Amino acid sequence: MKIKNEDVQRLAEIRRDFAEPPHLLRLESYATQRIEEVLQTLRSYTFAHKLATELEIFIPLIREDASNQRAIRQHMIDFSKALSVIWQYKDRY
Repeated sequence: MKIKNEDVQRLAEIRRDFAEPPHLLRLESYATQRIEEVLQTLRSYTFAHKLATELEIFIPLIREDASNQRAIRQHMIDFSKALSVIWQYKDRY
């Protein structure tokens, strides 16, 4: 099963936003909501369940550093890099 175009577009948008994290007051909330959205999307594809499980680690990392904007931004950048592997699967299934 191929990833739907709208899912690819949304994942790419989140990945791009995380590669250059915005300066927001509630960055922790913004980041965790987007990560949960990515995880939900990935779980809808059987071949991406393992990746979703691996990416879950970023939610507690971000929550632990809720008061440290610099650390949250770094976690977001790391998440963006980790998410990039989904493009290996994009056309394969």
